[in-house]
Amino acid sequence: MNVMKLIIVLTLAYFHIPLAKCTTRFNINLKHHIDLSYGSPAYKHCECGRRNTNQPQNTRIVGGTEVFENEYPWMTLIIGNGSRLVCGGSLLNDRYVLTAAHCLLRGFRQNEMKVVLGEHDRCNGDLKTVVFSVEKLIPHPDYHSGTNYADIMLLKLNMRVTFNEYIRPICLPNILTRTTTTIKFNGKTVSALGWGENDISKKVCTLHKVKLKLYHPIDCPTKVSTLLCAGISSGGQDACQGDSGGPLQILNDKGRYELIGIVSNGIGCGDKGFPGFYTDVARMITWVVKITTRDSMYCWR
Repeated sequence: MNVMKLIIVLTLAYFHIPLAKCTTRFNINLKHHIDLSYGSPAYKHCECGRRNTNQPQNTRIVGGTEVFENEYPWMTLIIGNGSRLVCGGSLLNDRYVLTAAHCLLRGFRQNEMKVVLGEHDRCNGDLKTVVFSVEKLIPHPDYHSGTNYADIMLLKLNMRVTFNEYIRPICLPNILTRTTTTIKFNGKTVSALGWGENDISKKVCTLHKVKLKLYHPIDCPTKVSTLLCAGISSGGQDACQGDSGGPLQILNDKGRYELIGIVSNGIGCGDKGFPGFYTDVARMITWVVKITTRDSMYCWR
């Protein structure tokens, strides 16, 4: 066995990565892997970070726009007590959703929470949506509510997700990359998604996105090491109340959307000189992978 093969085997063993219909998206050469479910409907849609293309709508929300229906198929709606918005989230694989740990502070117990996939208009029913119960809440063990350090949480769903045209996962950052998010993507355009309040505090029914710029750490007003900043220096564009837990995403050099942040907190909504704070997913990726690859499968394509 040569050195490269040995590295691959040790990596797969360490992270308990299952070699089944979908597998993890790391820079590991799996092109010779025989996929036993090839040709099935679930396999056809088992690919990460690919948006559905169409023409976006024009409704404004804190400087953002309404997306078209199911444009971002990894977007997750977390509700409590039937219909109340708790948080947003991102579908990672066929069993786990990633969100913010501070969503626990909303006061809902595990058995009161539901995860809705394939959602667009949360005020009206849709046959494309699938609702899951939450089997387990897994906040990061180092989460601190006072500073929002390690503001990240995994939701394990009660059933496996069958991917389709409207429900697919987002890509995770490369676990082998040593460059930090802010250095790698400094100044690049990123986008946040959510059903949170707009600039006039009206209830928002349909999913919206806002385009932002990623800040260099020197210009970020928080020194919490697990948080990064994104916003517009002149203000007017931001995530807001109700967007917590949703994705901060970037289109990577492979043309796929990559999850780089989780909506955490901020000062106001779109105020000049005050960017939003987002949990840096790359800093937490080892924990995410260690938990999720034990009993779930990622889409590596």
